[in-house]
Amino acid sequence: MKENEKKKCNYCKSEIDAHAIICLNCKKKQGPTKVCPFCKDKILKKEKICPNCGKNLKKFNTIIGGIVFVVVCLILAVTLQNYETTDEKMSSIMNVSPEQVEEIKKVLDSVGVPTITEIAKDEGLDDYYFNGGKDKGYRVAYSGTDTNDTHRTVLVYINEDGTVLAVKMAEIEGAVLYEKGEVKDNLNNYLITDDERIKYKNLANDLVKNALKSPSTAKFPSDISEYKFGKDKGILTVQGYVDSQNSYGATVRGEFQVKFSGDTATSLIFEGKEYIQ
Repeated sequence: MKENEKKKCNYCKSEIDAHAIICLNCKKKQGPTKVCPFCKDKILKKEKICPNCGKNLKKFNTIIGGIVFVVVCLILAVTLQNYETTDEKMSSIMNVSPEQVEEIKKVLDSVGVPTITEIAKDEGLDDYYFNGGKDKGYRVAYSGTDTNDTHRTVLVYINEDGTVLAVKMAEIEGAVLYEKGEVKDNLNNYLITDDERIKYKNLANDLVKNALKSPSTAKFPSDISEYKFGKDKGILTVQGYVDSQNSYGATVRGEFQVKFSGDTATSLIFEGKEYIQ
């Protein structure tokens, strides 16, 4: 520091010599400060006992450290319990043995179902094969879904001996992934990733612009949630709307639907008219 340079007291904020160890105004020692957790006054960082209230700061830190440690342990215990009991929950809900759980998981893996996160009994699915109520139906959720996500969850039908009768996509007619011991289809032919939603939204918007009277005036939804997406046997469908000016200069809203096979558009319907034959 330069000679005659000034600084402010950490406590009373009065100007003191930059080299001062004690403030001549409030008589307090200078140095890096912290706030006492008990009396909330500023004190030197190196203090282990607050000179204002006399409380033991080291003891306080030990208590806080202990509380944090206990909380972390509880969180880890709950997390590990949930992780370790996934198979046990399947066994309990489906009323099957641990060995049967492994066989069920193998079937689900063969049709592309990733890590199972939740399973729920659905009595409305029971006796699907009309065998006297011996088969039971369940909704199975996996990474990124829950059992209320009816479009993306899979339906699993279990026979009374614990074997899998069938695996189907919920709410998609005819989407059978597994039946009678054979793999029929794959879940990936019906799943849409977030990256795919963005990609095909943009592709659809570009195609729709070409069908407009005034492409430069086109305004598509800014929120992707205003679009609708579907995927059936690998064919991806995008539905949305666009506001644009017509030939009279008036802004009108038009609805569209575009279907893709890979990156190729196989259908474009705008305002009821098909533009791709």
